[in-house]
Amino acid sequence: MNHLRMQGELVFLGFLPPDQRAPLRASWYVGATDSVDYAHVDTLPQPGLGTRIAYRPGPALPQFFTQLLARNPAVSGPPDLLNRCAAPPCDRPGATPLEQRTEAALQPLTGVRGPWVAPLPEVSFLRVRDDSGTEADGFYTLVHNRAHTNVAFMFDETARLEPADDTLTVARGPLGSYPNFFFSVDVAQIDDFTRALAAVRDPIDFTALVDTWGVRRTSPDFWSTLDWMHADFQRTQPTQFGLFDLNRYGNY
Repeated sequence: MNHLRMQGELVFLGFLPPDQRAPLRASWYVGATDSVDYAHVDTLPQPGLGTRIAYRPGPALPQFFTQLLARNPAVSGPPDLLNRCAAPPCDRPGATPLEQRTEAALQPLTGVRGPWVAPLPEVSFLRVRDDSGTEADGFYTLVHNRAHTNVAFMFDETARLEPADDTLTVARGPLGSYPNFFFSVDVAQIDDFTRALAAVRDPIDFTALVDTWGVRRTSPDFWSTLDWMHADFQRTQPTQFGLFDLNRYGNY
């Protein structure tokens, strides 16, 4: 399976400029080159074989993904204005005032590396409440993207984590079947919540964040929050609906 993956990587690298292929592949295998057998798949696309894709000076990989998304809109779907907001404001068409305010607060967090990401669980569900009762509450997922020096092995993952390079992805609605934690925030406090999250520097700071906006298993709001999330999931995605598995839920 390692060789199959590497063969696919070599095909992918052929879309990039020749001088960027070897450094990019090396970045995928930091610390693993002495242990991974390259004998059968060590031939990069020949340097003389360029690409017909036009690139500007600088790293080609993000340019390639941008062109790929623009070239295949039927496959890539509508623009991801939450995680790829090139020029704020990036208000989503059809968003309610609550959603516009929430998404404007969450957008600056996406893709930003920093110590604040490391304490976050892998998958957190966020309920944004409108306690005035005039709008429907919002449902979002915060996904902790864990950086690795390499993913060439199944075991001893903790030795290959690079928390300084972790990032956050935000999705509308539920993403994943095993939420690790819930946050519940009134829309009037969403800016305070995102500022406090971005200011987290250690587990003590994260505990303070949870004390204010987290929903622990011991919280009196735990079951009502879960019931609302199930109801909203069934309402918005009836064909995908299923009960969330809380086997991996943390208490933080």
